Amino acid sequence: MNFAQQVKGWNQSIAGFFHFVAGKLSSFTRLSAGEQVSYVAIMAGLLFILVSVVLFLV
Repeated sequence: MNFAQQVKGWNQSIAGFFHFVAGKLSSFTRLSAGEQVSYVAIMAGLLFILVSVVLFLV
């Protein structure tokens, strides 16, 4: 397997992940309370990491 095939596989995996998340978020109101809390917590965590990286680089 060459590098181009590996990158294509990674891109497909990432696209699949975002397709899954978009599907869940499109029906956010129908999710259980635990799922809603977990998605908000994960998004807050990702935002915190992004802000930390930006502040570290500034």
